[in-house]
Amino acid sequence: MNTRSIALVFLFGCLVGCAAKPNRISTSSGVYVVQERPQLPDAEAEARPTSLVMKSRSHMNMYFPPGATGDSSSSRVRLSFVTATRVRVEDSGLRSQYTANMGGVNASEDVTWTNVWVGSWKRHRGWLTLKLRSKTRRCARHKVDQGRKTQPACPAGPARVVVKCRKTTVKLAVGQAALAWKCSAAKPKLGTTPMPWVFGHDRCLTRVEFTNDDWSPRYEACGKG
Repeated sequence: MNTRSIALVFLFGCLVGCAAKPNRISTSSGVYVVQERPQLPDAEAEARPTSLVMKSRSHMNMYFPPGATGDSSSSRVRLSFVTATRVRVEDSGLRSQYTANMGGVNASEDVTWTNVWVGSWKRHRGWLTLKLRSKTRRCARHKVDQGRKTQPACPAGPARVVVKCRKTTVKLAVGQAALAWKCSAAKPKLGTTPMPWVFGHDRCLTRVEFTNDDWSPRYEACGKG
């Protein structure tokens, strides 16, 4: 068989068989040419979103003679997968507290924050682990007590934290549920959005807590904004 015949045999063999299985062809010199089967993606290599977002909204009022106290907050956490190993977390929000009596508001405090964490992420045996360090922390407190205004310092959070997330299912409404990652840390008091953080696999989720009558949080799909 001459060189041209070998080439035609190889081309025809590839047209009918390369996509399905390896092909091996021998030449007069005894050299073998092997067409490898395309590699399939690893079973663990799932398509992942660029980022996951959760929101949190809470409101609490307690009444007692002759006044009341209240606590409300609104915040958002965005978990961004920067590369195959690097991650960025941004947590921002607002919290307001007040105490009032029959004569008016005696004391109030407003806190706003935007904290950025960076680090690594790894998925192993159903767990998603984030090893984070604090990159930037911006926080402002405005306090009024008996008419006296102050701006006390915000509490310092940890410089490093490990967040572990596990798969779970959260109820959204009657007959509805969503797959989610539920994330917690050994040092949950970061001075920001309370943990656990719950991220929907394919949608933004809002944790809602109205503690006038029920301390249990519920979850709903995020609205606009």
